[in-house]
Amino acid sequence: YAVSLSMVNLYRDSADADALEALILDLSVGLVVIDSLSMVAGEADENATGEMGIVMQRLRRIAERTGAAIVLIHHANRSGGYRGASKIRDSLDLALQIESKQESPFVEIKTDKARDVAAFSLRAHLRFENGGDGTATKVFVSRAEPATKKEKMSVAEEYVIRHLTKHGPAGVESIKNNADSCAPETARSAA
Repeated sequence: YAVSLSMVNLYRDSADADALEALILDLSVGLVVIDSLSMVAGEADENATGEMGIVMQRLRRIAERTGAAIVLIHHANRSGGYRGASKIRDSLDLALQIESKQESPFVEIKTDKARDVAAFSLRAHLRFENGGDGTATKVFVSRAEPATKKEKMSVAEEYVIRHLTKHGPAGVESIKNNADSCAPETARSAA
């Protein structure tokens, strides 16, 4: 089932929360996806703890009374981090950070907050099968191997590796005394 442009305002109107709860119960829905939190928060200031507390409390009440899992889509800030009042995050049982780079078939999913479950991260591969008119008719999702992270070495660590490769096993004093791209003490620490 889908409800589009419902103009639900969980901040201003408790009757809207009651109507959403009744709809979930009437349809015997077990999973509700709300896209996005800002669309149902009405004029609540996303950065105001008290105002977002009202919205989150009403959603919690709906979930508890209906037994439905409620998934909120909440967009990141410009730097890709968490956006809005801490009350939003504090109210969640599970917060996932989901990211997909432009033109990439992969979706990275990682736990941002977990209550009563172990944190996790996974990578999914999305494949779209197009219909004859160019529209996506099917979406296939499969688990993908996690992206390998390349370890970034410091200049001093690179020096130590270069020194050991060229000279073979060496003591810390030799590494320190022959430092050519970093300070001797930095080379000693890196070793």
